[in-house]
Amino acid sequence: MYMGRKSLKKQKSIYQLSREQAGLTRRAAADRLGFVSEGRIEKIEGGKSQIDPAEVLAMEDAYKDSVLVNRHCTHQCPIGMKTVPVLRKRTPAEIVLEVLSLSDTLNGLQTGLIAGGYDPQWPAGREAVFSQAAEVLTALGRCGGEIRLLLREEEQEHEKN
Repeated sequence: MYMGRKSLKKQKSIYQLSREQAGLTRRAAADRLGFVSEGRIEKIEGGKSQIDPAEVLAMEDAYKDSVLVNRHCTHQCPIGMKTVPVLRKRTPAEIVLEVLSLSDTLNGLQTGLIAGGYDPQWPAGREAVFSQAAEVLTALGRCGGEIRLLLREEEQEHEKN
């Protein structure tokens, strides 16, 4: 059985690392993807061709890599690099503890948010309160993404069994 050449490349792309972690050759990956050829995979992995978002989504599914899309968005996509938070694989307990801590912080900002939201004048300190609230809400959004990541991994694990 042909297993393909072992890559000697030192700087592997996120797509190649994901494929190799799934234990797939380019040929096997192309077969599993169905609409992406072995040659196209080589060009994408080698950085010689831009990857289409549909290809990233298909690779994430075919390679059973629940964070490939996030890594693509946060490291390869100019828009995603500015707007998408990097998701980390954490335990449910770690995520819950951060959510509780962030909720406490948000509760502490409640008076300032109410005053800043209803006062037609610009109360002193409103910018600082709103800025801190925005940071907390961004972190809560990242936690939500990490929970979705855990659920996706659990779903993929059930599909294997």
